[in-house]
Amino acid sequence: MKRLLLIVLTVMILGSSLASAAGAEPMLKKYSDLSYGDTGNDLYGFIPALNSTVVRPWELTSWTGIFTFPDGKSTKFSNYDVFNVKRNVDDPNFDKENGFGLVYKSQSALGDLFDVIMKDQTVGTKQRAYFRSTFIQSADDPVFSDGNEFYYSVSRRWFLRTSGIVQRMGIQFTKTNKVSNSERQALYKVTKWPTLKATATGSNGKLKVDYTGYGVSERDIRIVATKKGAFPNLKNVVSLTGGKMIHTSDTAKKGSLSVDYEELATVLGRDIDVVIDDGYGRTAIQTLHLPDPPKPMDYIPTKLTLTEGHQLWLKWKYVGEDFKASDFVDGSGIPNIAKVEVVGPEKGKQTLQKMFSGIPAVVKSGQEFSIDLGTVNLGVRQEHIKFLLMLL
Repeated sequence: MKRLLLIVLTVMILGSSLASAAGAEPMLKKYSDLSYGDTGNDLYGFIPALNSTVVRPWELTSWTGIFTFPDGKSTKFSNYDVFNVKRNVDDPNFDKENGFGLVYKSQSALGDLFDVIMKDQTVGTKQRAYFRSTFIQSADDPVFSDGNEFYYSVSRRWFLRTSGIVQRMGIQFTKTNKVSNSERQALYKVTKWPTLKATATGSNGKLKVDYTGYGVSERDIRIVATKKGAFPNLKNVVSLTGGKMIHTSDTAKKGSLSVDYEELATVLGRDIDVVIDDGYGRTAIQTLHLPDPPKPMDYIPTKLTLTEGHQLWLKWKYVGEDFKASDFVDGSGIPNIAKVEVVGPEKGKQTLQKMFSGIPAVVKSGQEFSIDLGTVNLGVRQEHIKFLLMLL
C-alpha cells in the first residue's frame, strides 16, 4: 500500500512539474498576445532552412535558450520563443527542423531578452546599464526593415530573428540541439568583454593604451578619455584615436596607441578615465593620474679652468628633475665638446671633446661635475687666448 502511494505521489509531482513548464508564457506574450501552440498563415521573412524569403504558415513553440559565457558558466531559459514553419505551404505538419527564434521588435522586448541573458552576470551597475541601453536601441535601427534577413512580420506584428539581433551583444549562435521529439535547445556562445591597459609616463609625457576587443560581427571600437567618474556620460570626451572609430570584424581585435597627454590634462584635468567601447556597448574603464610635465633638463657650464700645464677643465651643473641615468644616458656617457680659439701670433682653432662617464645612478638637480677636456695647444707665444665653449 505504501509503495503504491509512493508511486502515485511521484507521478503527481512529475505531472505538476510538467504542467508548470508547459504553462510558461512566451517572452513575446505581452507584446503580441500570442501563446505557445498558436498558429497562423502569414509569417513573412527569410527562412534559413529554405534559404529564401517567403510567406509560410507558422506555429509558436518553446525551446530552451542556452548562452555560454567565457568562464564556462551558462544562462538557460525555457521560454525561448521559436516559430516552426512549413517547408511547403500545403504540408500537413509543421517542420520543427525549420524553426527559428524571434523576438518582438521593440526596445522593451530587447530589454527583456537582455535581462534574461545577463541575469547571472556580475557587471558594474553603470556598465550594465550602458550596455543594455546600447543594445535595445537596435530595435529602432532603420536597417531592420523589409528586405533585411533578420526582419519578420507575423500577423501584422514585427519581429527580429534572435540569432541575428544578439550579435549586437557580441553573441554568436552555434547550433540547435535535439534533446527529444518535444524538446530542443538553441545554443549560443558569448564573447569576452574588452580589455585595456593604460600607462602614463611622466618622463616623455606619453599615454600608452593597449587594448583588445572581442566580437562576432562588424563593429566600431571607440577609445576615449573622460574626466574621472564621468562615465556613462561620453559627450565631453577626448578621442584617443584622432576622432576615428576602429572598424573591425576580427574575433579578437588587438592594438595599441600612444598620444601626448598634456592636451588631455588641459581639457580634462590630470585625473582621467580611459574608456573602451567594443562596439556593442561593453566597456572597460581604467582610472589613472597624468603626471605633471617634466622640468626642462639642462647642463649648465659654470667654470672653465686652464692649468699651467695647459689642461682645460670644465665644471658644469645639472638643472632639472631628478632622473635615473639608465633612462637617459647610454653606456658611453655624456658628450662634452669645447671649441677653443687661440688669438695671437700663433692663432688657430682647436676642438677638444671627451665623453663623461662618471654619472651616478641617480642624477639630482643641482649636482656639479667636472671633466678634463684635454690639452690646449697655445703655441710658443701666449699673448691672448679666447675660449668658445659648446656643450652637447
